[in-house]
Amino acid sequence: MGTDSPNYKILFSPWRLTYIRKGLRGRLECFICQYLRENRDDENLVVYRTERSVIIMNRYPYSRGHVLIAPKRHVPSIEQLDDDELLDYSVALKATLEAIERVLSPDYVNTGINIGRVAGAGLEEHLHIHVIPRWYDYDRYMPAEFDEEEIFRDMLEICLSLRREISNILRK
Repeated sequence: MGTDSPNYKILFSPWRLTYIRKGLRGRLECFICQYLRENRDDENLVVYRTERSVIIMNRYPYSRGHVLIAPKRHVPSIEQLDDDELLDYSVALKATLEAIERVLSPDYVNTGINIGRVAGAGLEEHLHIHVIPRWYDYDRYMPAEFDEEEIFRDMLEICLSLRREISNILRK
């Protein structure tokens, strides 16, 4: 599909520049492990903690509701998870997909695991799966102008809604 197609849109998230610049300066630490240590789930946009996994809003999202699901154990790839961790990780993914459908009603969802820097991993030492809700009329769901505070408020609202839904889903 060429760039002249009316269905082709370049996906650019200007708020990601902060993350990119930090990475270029080599100042990134494992934020997943940091968030697991801290007791500041709302501030860190931690959606939910299962026994062996954590669900976190992506602070530099490609779209509204973009979350990361990671094992609590600091491992770089899925093959290093034991069976209990893998099951918990899968249950967390399933609950997240269901909650995103209920809360955001996207037209479709992208999921993906980037293993290694060349594959696109921004944090390659701690495995995580991206869950990215998408809409056909995408422009309606993103702010027209970059306002970091407004984006954080929206993300926190989504985080709290997803937390309630995932809690309900996993209690069944």
